[in-house]
Amino acid sequence: KICKDKNKIYLDFNCIFNSKYLNSIDEKIFEGYGNTNELIKSDSVIVGKIYNQIIQELCKILNKNHSEKFSVRQWEVLIGTWLFSYVKTFYFRAKSLDTCIRKENVETVKISEFSNYDFSTAETGGIFECMWNNEWDLMFKSRIIKNLEIKNVNLEVININQTFKSKYKFFEAFKKNKKKYYASKILDLFNIINFKQKIVIDNTYLGLKNEALLQVFNKQFPRILAPKKLNYPKKNLQLRKELSSLLKASNSIFEKIIKKFIFDDIPLVHLEGYQDLKKTVQKNNWPNNPRLIFTSNSFYFDEQFKYYVAKSIPKAKYIVGQHGNGYGEYITHDYLPEYRTCDYFLAWGKPKNKKDISTFNFILANKKINYNFKNKKILMVNRTLGYPVETFEKIQSFKKHYVDKISFLKNLNKSLQTKIIYRLHHTHNFRTPNEEGEIRSIFPSMEVDDGKSDLYRLINKSNLVVFTYYSTGFLELISSDVPSLCLQENILNLIKDEYKNLFYQMIDAKILFLNFKDLEIFLEKNYIEIHNWWMSDRIRILRNQISSLLSKKPKGSALSEVNKILNNLK
Repeated sequence: KICKDKNKIYLDFNCIFNSKYLNSIDEKIFEGYGNTNELIKSDSVIVGKIYNQIIQELCKILNKNHSEKFSVRQWEVLIGTWLFSYVKTFYFRAKSLDTCIRKENVETVKISEFSNYDFSTAETGGIFECMWNNEWDLMFKSRIIKNLEIKNVNLEVININQTFKSKYKFFEAFKKNKKKYYASKILDLFNIINFKQKIVIDNTYLGLKNEALLQVFNKQFPRILAPKKLNYPKKNLQLRKELSSLLKASNSIFEKIIKKFIFDDIPLVHLEGYQDLKKTVQKNNWPNNPRLIFTSNSFYFDEQFKYYVAKSIPKAKYIVGQHGNGYGEYITHDYLPEYRTCDYFLAWGKPKNKKDISTFNFILANKKINYNFKNKKILMVNRTLGYPVETFEKIQSFKKHYVDKISFLKNLNKSLQTKIIYRLHHTHNFRTPNEEGEIRSIFPSMEVDDGKSDLYRLINKSNLVVFTYYSTGFLELISSDVPSLCLQENILNLIKDEYKNLFYQMIDAKILFLNFKDLEIFLEKNYIEIHNWWMSDRIRILRNQISSLLSKKPKGSALSEVNKILNNLK
């Protein structure tokens, strides 16, 4: 909360609303930082440089502390996801605070006492839990402001006791997937003897059945790399202080502050819990000396998998499959650790760099679309407030998006409005907890889906699908017979210059929209003939182009295609 003389200016809507975005107030809200193409480009470069510098220094320090001889690449596999997210989290908040204070001529800033606050988490996934907690975020920003060295600003300190501590553990998250958890237990019984396996396959988006078949194709008994429970000792403050003193000085104020606190905040699994991580993986009975490791997801939060990869990659080839949209075309994806550290990247569309291998959208390998143009429903697939882990603001933009969406739904003629199935994002209970109640209250006759049912079941009973963000689902349907539209207001700010022509074509063709008003006009005019429009020569040619570049359909046997690629890389 930032105070200007007698008037208050709030840094973002979360300071007041707790996600009640339909409330109207007279309070002044800072417009937010970074949501322009130019700033996203320049800030991505700055964040990338800071990340590169710190990962190299951490490599030397952690090798010495843990008696390892890992390369920078190996440490990047282990800690890259956390470090990259942490640097972006810090940088955006620091730039937002600094810009707001200077631009608004702020004289007094209300912060909280933070000296005894524990910002650290047990594992990588915990930082994403922390970002969504108002208490943690307040303390994190308070610490930043205290160290930004802004002159002529009075800091008004309040005291708030710590009540939040991240409890995220990947093992606990894994157990919640009952089907996979119990399948791993059964398969472990057949893998008591550690048979030699050339190819290790884990969490690829191809589905459990297809992953098992891929292993059978390679004359291997199927297995799932199930994690074990990790034990974490208490935080060693003296050790962290000693390691922090080994970091190099920096002239950059942002890098300087990050280095000041990074060893206070680094997850336990990378320091105090590292030896237990190492011993646990050694006891996991996972394949020794594989030739190839392939995943599309486990590089994020699975600490045991990441250690296994780091230990294996001097000899094993590390293959990463595309995880979602934006790889290649997004400015912000250039420094993604999973892309930087892999030997080869299995892209859904056209190769964009030397390490890329063109495949297909893996999600389509086990999905069936049974479109019937006689269907009447309009499926509206909604975004939620994403993780605040970029260099640009999301909260204010989402508030405007949400209010505009409500106006759009109100303005639709009744014949269209009654056809809407409003599908909530599956994380709405956590990220926008008031959304479902508001939608049901404003539109009592509208069908609302809680986001937990099978998306393709809803697609198969719809005549049109409207995605209110540039999503993986939109790319999955672009080459199908299901008419699909996409809306994202700031999409052009995120796209690299070399891909903008394609997105301008999508906008011109009315496949992609930058605002709800244009979408409303299009639907009122074209819904009755939407299938004929979707199958018209002009739209079909453009859809084929989009599919070829960004999201190919599998041709023939998807498993045979992937198996052939993997065996050519062994």
